Amino acid sequence: MIFLVGILGSCSKKEPSLESLISHLRKDFSNEHFSIAPSMASVFIDETLPGGSELKALMDDLTSMEVIVISPNHGKADKGLDLFKIINRRLRKQDLTLLGQFRSEKETVDVWIVKIGEITDLMVVNQSESYLYLVHFKGTINEDNIRALLHPENRPILEYLYRLKAN
Repeated sequence: MIFLVGILGSCSKKEPSLESLISHLRKDFSNEHFSIAPSMASVFIDETLPGGSELKALMDDLTSMEVIVISPNHGKADKGLDLFKIINRRLRKQDLTLLGQFRSEKETVDVWIVKIGEITDLMVVNQSESYLYLVHFKGTINEDNIRALLHPENRPILEYLYRLKAN
């Protein structure tokens, strides 16, 4: 089930920008971070999966794409799930709009956007007990392409995003 949500309320304490947060995560998880050209990533998209063509259409708008993979076994926290909670809490404190989310027994997927007149950033957070994938898309992104991607039958492609790391 996808929930459309308005802009999240801001906290009284000013949080760093999304770019600052991502920069910090890049440093903390340098071995688990990689950037990929959107044109190259689109080659590996499985268009036979529901949402594959919608994701390819979205990729046309992008200037950059990066993935940060975080394992719960990472040494930054006593318990990996605590680390996941910290990262999710920091994301929620950003000036982001939660555009959609869905849950399954094994995974949680949240789709966040930065919209100041136009959508400039898209963050897909795919989390299970064994990993947390932050996929950050940057560019001037068409909102209709995102909404098409979020349509319930296209969810498998959002779960598929983590496989881009293997390619």
